[in-house]
Amino acid sequence: MQNSIRLVKPSAIYKDEYISFYEDWKSSGEDIVPWVVEKDPYDFNVMLNFLYSQDSEGKIIDGSFVPHSTYWLLNDDSNKIIGAVNVRQTQRKTTELRWAYRIWDTTIGKTKRLCI
Repeated sequence: MQNSIRLVKPSAIYKDEYISFYEDWKSSGEDIVPWVVEKDPYDFNVMLNFLYSQDSEGKIIDGSFVPHSTYWLLNDDSNKIIGAVNVRQTQRKTTELRWAYRIWDTTIGKTKRLCI
């Protein structure tokens, strides 16, 4: 049987699942990627506001950033957040474009690289 997974926009309805994902990864001691997952999620509304404050050119205050969107990978069968992706919507000429996809594998307690 194959798991059903999908990308979802960050939302308060996934609060418990996301905090569990975050705590599991944090306790492993592994580097957390993408960088937005390092944001403290315990004031969940503040974290959500941060994520949505970066998603369009008009909202970007720091000129070194480009608009970016974050999505969470949800396993529909277990209703667990198993990964996150942060997608740049544009690229500055001085920005190196890098792609990395990682998920947190709760069965082995570490990250798995999906592709680069």
